Amino acid sequence: MVWLSSLLGLFVLLPLLQAFNVASNSNVVVYWGQNSNGAVNQGSRDQWEKPLAYYCKNMGPDVVILSFLISFNPMLLNFAYHCESTFPGSSLLSCPEIAQDIKVCQQMGKVVLLSLGGASGAYGFRSEEDGAAFADTLWDTFFKGRRRTNARPFGDAVLDGIDLDIEGGGSVGYTSMVKRLRELYATDRSKKYYVAAAPQCPFPDAYLQPVLNNAWFDMVFVQFYNNYCGVHRYPEAFNYGQWDQWAKAHALNKDVRLFIGVPGAPAAAQTGYVSPQRLASIVQSVRRTSSHFGGVMVWEASMAWANGFVQSLKSQLNRRALTNNPSWLQLRGANATAIVQGQPLPPLQVLDPPQLPLGDLFFAVEHLPSASMATVGLADLYEPRGPLDARVQFYQQHLDSGGFQMVVRVSSNMPTVPIHANWTMAFQLPSSVSVNSTSLPQWAYQASNLTIHGSPAQDPQQHMSLLFSVWGQGHASTDDMVHTIIRSMALVY
Repeated sequence: MVWLSSLLGLFVLLPLLQAFNVASNSNVVVYWGQNSNGAVNQGSRDQWEKPLAYYCKNMGPDVVILSFLISFNPMLLNFAYHCESTFPGSSLLSCPEIAQDIKVCQQMGKVVLLSLGGASGAYGFRSEEDGAAFADTLWDTFFKGRRRTNARPFGDAVLDGIDLDIEGGGSVGYTSMVKRLRELYATDRSKKYYVAAAPQCPFPDAYLQPVLNNAWFDMVFVQFYNNYCGVHRYPEAFNYGQWDQWAKAHALNKDVRLFIGVPGAPAAAQTGYVSPQRLASIVQSVRRTSSHFGGVMVWEASMAWANGFVQSLKSQLNRRALTNNPSWLQLRGANATAIVQGQPLPPLQVLDPPQLPLGDLFFAVEHLPSASMATVGLADLYEPRGPLDARVQFYQQHLDSGGFQMVVRVSSNMPTVPIHANWTMAFQLPSSVSVNSTSLPQWAYQASNLTIHGSPAQDPQQHMSLLFSVWGQGHASTDDMVHTIIRSMALVY
């Protein structure tokens, strides 16, 4: 079939690097820089923490946090063995290799933060004025301050923000520091800057609660480990609900994102480790009820990598992906109910190369009798119930012209059963885009709703797999496009 063969070539596209979406509920955050696995495997250099860029390329975190800035005056950084050289006449580290890795990570769409504090170190402020003044020092040293000095640990690399992991030294000064830093952020409109915090799970946090209540935070990485309220105590003592209530009632940023912070290996913390599979199940429970949920924070890179934790976690989160809005479960037709469910994308032997680019989502479509709809709850959406009839997968990329192209594949899930020719697929696109054309002639687009129809005339052979393409205009982000489609996609088959 000439048309099918030509469309197969559309999948041979370079991966599109997606920008970080702070509004996502599937982000993974990883701390880097302390070489914890190396500390317990000192004689095995291959077990030591690898360079920052290695994890950005191979582990797939959305946010990486450089840890730590352990003293404010004088300013002291600690990155274990990764960086040990200092500027002449100074105790401040000079880290050109880390600087280069920061740029690599940012080019891959990762957000790179610097964590202030940590479990050890001598840090803190004597007054609110000291905190505000230190914000200027941070801006000049790590960001785009106009008084940029030669003593910049990461040279011309510009970080994406800070994280407050304050576990001692009092709470004075941090509110003024964050507020002043926000003012400085606003002077540079060329990029987005973030402020995050990593309180321990007992609520209220002993050191961070005042600044959390009085300053604007984008992300809060709650440490649900080493405490009675850890994730390992789910559900009886796990207190995510208290933090969710804080986000709703007291956070200045009403869209602040809360993360479940976990150790990436049993040895990474005293208590709190759970398997990626168990964690994914807990995450699904939280996602159903919390509009503030942002994802998972992992302590820390070296142990999580040796344990395969982050890779497994991301696979679990992608496999169980869902939105907080149950409207994505839709009815089409009088006698059919379609459930669209996130699944991992396996290698596809019919494609060359045999795997789609990064960012693709894979969906399984399961038919249920319409009469059973009343008994179908969200919990039923996470795992397939019985044999699946068809699968839908799509890949969308932005074009240099300012438009977008989306390639969709509808395939049979049963090797001996062809695709029914009279399928109909419907989904929404973001309101900021418009559809210009599709490769199938029977389609309709109205009020952001796109409907594609199959027919015997278009596929007289009823092939096992059909591809079609959609072209349009608009600058919606890849994440916006994907999330909108997930919420609304339905296939009548």
